[in-house]
Amino acid sequence: MFEALGSFVVVMLLYTIATRLPPPRQSVPKFVVIGGAVELGLAVWLFQVYGLMITTWAGLLLLAMLCELYVFCATLTMSSVSVRLLLLLRRGPITISAYTSEVDPESPVTRRIETLLANGFLEHGPGRPRLTAKGRRTLLLFNSLRSLFRPH
Repeated sequence: MFEALGSFVVVMLLYTIATRLPPPRQSVPKFVVIGGAVELGLAVWLFQVYGLMITTWAGLLLLAMLCELYVFCATLTMSSVSVRLLLLLRRGPITISAYTSEVDPESPVTRRIETLLANGFLEHGPGRPRLTAKGRRTLLLFNSLRSLFRPH
């Protein structure tokens, strides 16, 4: 168990370094790559030390759960209007009109489009973004997966 907790600390340290490197706005893919690499290393270590014992599986599941929890919380706060407001209020009290003038009401959408552009799902088209081949493949996958989750 301690190996999994230590591995999570390693993931967070490497992720902290990686977020300061280019390309910008690709924090989740960076986290997934780092977390996957550390998880693989942990798997090799645990299988060598414990074999197929439950300790191995518990350690791997614990690291996976901690990483998933972090990604969920991070993506939730990155797009949160409430978090943006709290960050603005950290500088001192502001009026509602000052807040609305500083924060574009479409900023979550704008940030999402920037992220999709940075990750290669969209590209700049004439006057507006358009889907890339990667974006079309992802939509095809989501549409097929959506059928599994529709209530019948």
